[in-house]
Amino acid sequence: MSGPSKYALYRYDPGRVFDIVSKGFELFQLSQKLRQASLVMIKPNLVSDVEEYICNGSNTDINLIEAVLKYLSDFPCRVVIAESETGSKVKGRRLQRALDFMGVMALKSKYNFDVVNLTYDERKTVVLKKGLLLRKIDLGKTSLDADLIINMPKLKTHKYATITCALKNMFGCVPDPLRVIYHRNIHKAVADINSIYFDKTFVVLDGIRGMEGQGPLFGTPVDMNIVGFCDDSLVNDMVCAKIMGFDPKEIKHVELFKKYYYPAAIDNVEFAGEIRPEDVSRKFVRSHKNAFVRVEEQLMRSRTIVRILHSDFVRRHFTYHFRGIFKKLRGGSYTWYVDENNKQ
Repeated sequence: MSGPSKYALYRYDPGRVFDIVSKGFELFQLSQKLRQASLVMIKPNLVSDVEEYICNGSNTDINLIEAVLKYLSDFPCRVVIAESETGSKVKGRRLQRALDFMGVMALKSKYNFDVVNLTYDERKTVVLKKGLLLRKIDLGKTSLDADLIINMPKLKTHKYATITCALKNMFGCVPDPLRVIYHRNIHKAVADINSIYFDKTFVVLDGIRGMEGQGPLFGTPVDMNIVGFCDDSLVNDMVCAKIMGFDPKEIKHVELFKKYYYPAAIDNVEFAGEIRPEDVSRKFVRSHKNAFVRVEEQLMRSRTIVRILHSDFVRRHFTYHFRGIFKKLRGGSYTWYVDENNKQ
């Protein structure tokens, strides 16, 4: 690298969130890119449509999303908020429900933006000649056509990826709702996906309410009250790992991306903004893999088994009837849509 990377960290204050976003963007001279951009995509972390989990910090904060939309409204580019579906018709996270509950759709009366569900977006095939896991993958046209992607990850632990931050958040661009099939090699998959989007991504970290323990959905909320900015997803995740009390070297997808795609050094970061990582660092409780989760992890090594277990038939006629038991064993659950589908 030619010089130190830059990272800007601010104390969150709901009364000046737009001012924080403006300062973070201006520090990285993002306005220059926005004047030249035709399409800007906001990629939040919208992993749940369950009120309890959203309140506990599973999803990107609506106030931060609005502040970004407000800043972008001064530029002529087209703005889209994009995310993919998760799960199946019977169980999962429905994007529209999450958007409605959080109040994202209500913001359309104030700002000019579109919502794109990447699962139903036109797709393009991307070939990865040096992919660690993926040789080719179909991705949404909107994400590939975007001139700039504003990646808005959460600060959370993750039962399979150790932490989920900027790099892991881009995994949500995979349009397949059953992208759980990649979890058997989640670290390689995350590294490969980010190699596609890395050069056009800018990170706005939502560290307002983080999550520890059984993240990224069922964990315990941690009020960190920080917002971070970085034009380097890898650097962001190394900094965030340190903030959460992890050694960046133990985050496998971070190390894989660093080794095979883009070198970066945690000791070569220039910290700007109001505060430094050590001012807010705390040791996050790690996600614990009980016996049930470990069995799930082994089953995910087979694509065929994953497809069967996540099929509408199995979920409707078997898993649904034991949902209470599975929820306790897993620590939480996505939304069930069985009754709704029975009415159709």
